[in-house]
Amino acid sequence: MRPQMLNKDKKSSPIIGTYTSNIGGHAIQYTVKRGARCRYARIEFRPTTGLSVVIPRHYAPDRVPALLQEKQEWITRQITKQRPDIHLNNPLRIAIGNPITFLGHTIRVTRNSAFGACKKGAYLMGDKLIVNCDDAALEKVVADWYRKQALLILKRKVDETSALLGVKYHRLMIRGQKTRWGSCSRKGTLSFNWKLMMFEESVIDYVVLHEIAHLQEMNHSKRFWTIVARYCLRYHEYRKWLRLHGQQIAGLAGE
Repeated sequence: MRPQMLNKDKKSSPIIGTYTSNIGGHAIQYTVKRGARCRYARIEFRPTTGLSVVIPRHYAPDRVPALLQEKQEWITRQITKQRPDIHLNNPLRIAIGNPITFLGHTIRVTRNSAFGACKKGAYLMGDKLIVNCDDAALEKVVADWYRKQALLILKRKVDETSALLGVKYHRLMIRGQKTRWGSCSRKGTLSFNWKLMMFEESVIDYVVLHEIAHLQEMNHSKRFWTIVARYCLRYHEYRKWLRLHGQQIAGLAGE
């Protein structure tokens, strides 16, 4: 985790609230934010965080539903095109041709046409995760690839964040839990879920910070949250996002 990345919180658009609207026949959740430098209302769509509307200071939030209905064809196209399925409460499924995410960016699982002559495994090429395996081994191959990325990325973030807080950890483990994104033992062992690699880095940074803060406070006391807030002003937003959307990714196969 880079300190300057955490400091971006000060410039972030404040969230007004999270709502649900019927768009294209689906109950779709969206977030409304107030943009300090925004002159016109704009709609944004990201695979991991879903639909959001950024409005200027003079724009009344109760005008947003009408704006979404006006732009529902565009919104529906984005959902159909990227198929994140987050708002439809369907779990992600690893399959050839299916979109998944890596560090918040959409990538598509694609089989190497010459996979029979190649070593079993996977590699990223642009927005495609190329796999060398048959369907029977697909979930394991993809999970193994994510685990390798998690070890590299989380090791760097853990080292930087622990140094920032002035603490030391004993061991780093990468796991595939169904219900937890991370944990910290009293002996200083940090465990993180490889599925975190599907989230945007700001969410990953929060989870890393959360667990490392436990090296100072092994509880969720007021003092603990004070430590977290000192380095991540938007931690409330990330906690809420994980509760709303984390289950869709946590259910993936690949322990």
